[in-house]
Amino acid sequence: MNHELVDETPSVSKRRPTFLTVLCILTFAASAYYFFEGVTTIFSSKSFDEGQWKEIATQLEEGLSQADPQTSKFLERVLDDVSVTVSRGINKSTTLGIITIAVALLSALGAYLMLNLNRKGFTVYVAAKIFGIILPLVILGINIVTGFIYALSALVSALFIILYAVNRKHMD
Repeated sequence: MNHELVDETPSVSKRRPTFLTVLCILTFAASAYYFFEGVTTIFSSKSFDEGQWKEIATQLEEGLSQADPQTSKFLERVLDDVSVTVSRGINKSTTLGIITIAVALLSALGAYLMLNLNRKGFTVYVAAKIFGIILPLVILGINIVTGFIYALSALVSALFIILYAVNRKHMD
């Protein structure tokens, strides 16, 4: 009688939820977009003439003189904040582009790890999102314009972080 030793324990392989796959694909797509945006930021802002922006700002200020005083005052403040943000963005474009590229690559790495059910990917992804919001604010400063833009970005990032967090139970 020949008795072969057979392992009868069922092989358990973790299945990745479809929703996690969709989240990762969305993150890959967004990361690719921001990677190319970062590259574009580094090279294209070198050709932007700050004098062009000042001319546009002057024309906008002339148009504001026709608005009611309260609206005009608010819009002047917004325009001043836009001017400061554009000027800083032009002057720090290389740094901002490098940050954008790094955040895109880290986000994609985090998504790749989570796609492979590696829990460390969640930490990498969250760190990328935090740095992607804080570092540009440090460089550009906080005002009405940057506050609005990065609050919106933080909201979208928080949504994805929550959605990934719900799927952490499937990761090792």
